[in-house]
Amino acid sequence: MDLPLGFRRKRVSILEASAAIILILACLPNPASTQSAPTNAVYQVNQNSFTVSWSPPSNPPSQPTGYLVQYRVGGVDGGDFTASDVTTITFQGTAPDANSVLVATLFTGFKELGAEDIASAVEIQPSTDSSYYQIHLLNYITLSWSTPQNPTGVFGYLVGYSVGGVANGETILDNTVTMMTFQDNNLQGRSDIDPNSAFVAHLDFNQAEIPNTRSVASLPPQNVIPSPPVSATIQRTSDTSYTISWSSPGNVDGYVISYADGAVVNSIELPADRTSEQVQNLQPNTDYTFNLYSQRNGIRAQASLTALLPVEIPTDNTIFTIDDRGEDFINIVWDHDPTQGIISYHPTLLRNDGITLVQDGGLIGAPAGAAPLTHRFTGLDPGTQYTVDINIVASANPTTEIDFASDLAFTRKHNSF
Repeated sequence: MDLPLGFRRKRVSILEASAAIILILACLPNPASTQSAPTNAVYQVNQNSFTVSWSPPSNPPSQPTGYLVQYRVGGVDGGDFTASDVTTITFQGTAPDANSVLVATLFTGFKELGAEDIASAVEIQPSTDSSYYQIHLLNYITLSWSTPQNPTGVFGYLVGYSVGGVANGETILDNTVTMMTFQDNNLQGRSDIDPNSAFVAHLDFNQAEIPNTRSVASLPPQNVIPSPPVSATIQRTSDTSYTISWSSPGNVDGYVISYADGAVVNSIELPADRTSEQVQNLQPNTDYTFNLYSQRNGIRAQASLTALLPVEIPTDNTIFTIDDRGEDFINIVWDHDPTQGIISYHPTLLRNDGITLVQDGGLIGAPAGAAPLTHRFTGLDPGTQYTVDINIVASANPTTEIDFASDLAFTRKHNSF
């Protein structure tokens, strides 16, 4: 039986070692429940050298004692050993023959080295089209890349990575997309993904990977990371809402807010001209974790959030009612109570999801004394479900809107009713 290229039975000597190490190399099929071969084995050709990198086996039968890397250049074999904590090595000289770079895991004693211990390294290209990855709080990972310098024939991208040997990825059938975000609970308790596992590759019209376009994503250098949002604060504005405010650091594409209650994780993307956001419809009496990032070219910088004292919320004893006698409109009716310290009201008409805005009622100034108030929403569709949300501005916090009244849900009646 032929042995894998570069692993023919022979004696290998390491000049730096004090004694020769004899390796008995064989290629015998030996299916096993363990995984002893290195993972994510890749190599990259440099100007006068090439570098081989890999990750440790994900489930070895015992602790590796080192690694053996072998290759072939012009039909001549070469190679070297590394210690168990070294997972990259550079060889001087010209590029290796195609499909000739192999990495094997070594174990204690003279265990026969079988096919299950050997990984074939995949060539990666220098990152002419820069690709990066970042790990964020709440188990988010973002992969970002630049558009190809030569986009001809590029129909989309294949992006992916692995954590603890578990692969994750996505096929993107749009060559204008340059970022992908994953929320991956496999990141829990980990500071990084598997080494050299994040990648971006180009796809052709048949969704097949274009040869020699795969590049390994790296952590972004400091000069491409945007400045974080400035003077960022967070303030609880009601039992079900928080307001996050910040100043722009300049030269950003937008902002991202992520938040979680310990079980469900959510993310909101905002344009560059926004400097505040009220996160609403949260669960009352629930602790949330919030994060704010600036974003440029898919790369993020986290802000330091300063918590402000909660907003003083007036007692919600105002009764809002719906007068829906019109064919395509409704009136919201309520009595203003001057003792509550309310400066203005802000009604909005939403879809029944409580999020999608249909009409903004604008700010309605509160009169000095007690008085009935009303606002009309027009152009409603018969048979459609809507929700009315009421925010207020109170004298205790004149620059902050507060989610005040319980939402009013209703269905616009058909004309025949």
